[in-house]
Amino acid sequence: MGVEPARLPFRTTSLPTFLPVLLLQRHWMKRRGEKWSRKGMRVFNSTLDGSFREARLSHFKAKEIERKFICFQNEVAERERRQAESHSRALIRAERKGRRTISAELARRATLFDAEFRSFKDAQDYVGGFHECRGSVGTLWKSQNADFSFLSEVAEMSGLMDGCAQADSMVPPIEGRIREFWEPIEVSEDTTEAGADAADEGGEIDQPADSFGVSMSGYLGLNL
Repeated sequence: MGVEPARLPFRTTSLPTFLPVLLLQRHWMKRRGEKWSRKGMRVFNSTLDGSFREARLSHFKAKEIERKFICFQNEVAERERRQAESHSRALIRAERKGRRTISAELARRATLFDAEFRSFKDAQDYVGGFHECRGSVGTLWKSQNADFSFLSEVAEMSGLMDGCAQADSMVPPIEGRIREFWEPIEVSEDTTEAGADAADEGGEIDQPADSFGVSMSGYLGLNL
């Protein structure tokens, strides 16, 4: 028979010797993992809170910018409205001032025109009466009178001719002054701007209209 190998004695205390070490290592790793997990959660939560705060701050800034922009738009609209009202009032004042100026000028021209037109008619009547009544036929008819004197008739005719020449020379200046009454009435630039929209573009050629569509001859009420 062969020799059996020697068997090592079995110790029941070997298992409890290694078990606490494994348990300690497992417990340490578990605690370590929990610690890192909690730390990671804290970092994650901190990052999430920071992102949330940044988002809230960005939203607040956007709302603030929008509010300021709306206020700015309202201020601009209000300023434009006030400027438009001020400009409109200025145009109305300029238009009224222009109307008063034109009315006063038309009244002045009407008075002058009446005097000039009377002088013109008198000169025309004087010249026309001399040409019609002081010809050779009229002299021949007056020679039938007993008190007719040729020398006195010649002297009278000479005086009438001088007066006729003077009256005839007065007609062109009077006509020139009368034509000046139809010249445009000068007004200020703001009045011209105010009356541009209301101007009457259909004025007569021989009776022009002013910048506000008022016919001068209609205003004067002449019987030509």
